[in-house]
Amino acid sequence: MSKQKSDSKEITAEEKEIISSEQKIYEYDEAYQEKYLKAKPWDKDDTHFKKVYISTLAAMKITDHAIRGGKFEIAGYLMGFAREGVFYVLDAVELPIVGSDSRVEIAGEMGEKATNYLMDYLDLMERVGRGHKYVGWYHSHPGFGCWLSGIDCNTQKYMQMVNKTWFALVVDPYRTKSNRKIDFGCFRMYSNEKTARLNQAFDSIPLNRANEFGVHQNKYYRMPHYYFQSKFESNIVKLIYKNYWVDSLCANALLVNEDFYQEKVEDVSAKLANYDVKSKANAIKGEKANEVHQKKLDDIANLNNQAIVNYQNELIKGMIFK
Repeated sequence: MSKQKSDSKEITAEEKEIISSEQKIYEYDEAYQEKYLKAKPWDKDDTHFKKVYISTLAAMKITDHAIRGGKFEIAGYLMGFAREGVFYVLDAVELPIVGSDSRVEIAGEMGEKATNYLMDYLDLMERVGRGHKYVGWYHSHPGFGCWLSGIDCNTQKYMQMVNKTWFALVVDPYRTKSNRKIDFGCFRMYSNEKTARLNQAFDSIPLNRANEFGVHQNKYYRMPHYYFQSKFESNIVKLIYKNYWVDSLCANALLVNEDFYQEKVEDVSAKLANYDVKSKANAIKGEKANEVHQKKLDDIANLNNQAIVNYQNELIKGMIFK
């Protein structure tokens, strides 16, 4: 199990017991879920849900779906359960829809077809003894980071009103390939506007998305996420690795992510061109000024580090296999 965020609370004994037990993680406790829903602890605490555990296979399915979608946004649903302020994601279900390069919506006739598809899938799972329900939805942001747009906020707000134990997961397939690390973000909407606050812990937002991000960023909060792997999943992952390790080794990250790198360079250049330390518009003082300057330096450093790591990988492979 790998930790994703350092600001999370320590993993509790109950959480360790759940994710380490094949029986507890896969057997749906309907009695507990009914009791949990009746208690409504989220009514007393707007940030009742604090973190998310995602199974390795679910993470792989989401990532694979997003990468296959490429520059077009994709979407799907998350299966699992919620317990004591924690979401446990056991499976991911692809929706048979494809959005544009900037948005994906589930509405109209397509929305009805998607709903029927999801209900049929849920029925099939119950027949084979998997009683878990949908606890959230996921979609991709190809190349522009993990956060919620205005459309995403409206979708999540509606879903959250219908199902209180619901969250949104965003995946960036381009950054995942570039960093060679799954890039996820898990979010919940504030139901009470008085508890809304400014989000700080976000990745670099592209300049052409900055305004939209800024308008909505105080409407939701981010939950740290972790991965877990059962013994059953471990065997499947080993099988997948055994069959596809050659493809991973042969892939040239520099060529695969060439367009993404170009866009990142242009984005950082545009941000620097619009930023003048001496101008009155950017006359920020004290710790805030240091924070702003450091953020821009971090953007440049991260871009350089990604390129250097990928160049090193290609050089090493060339030395070994030439």
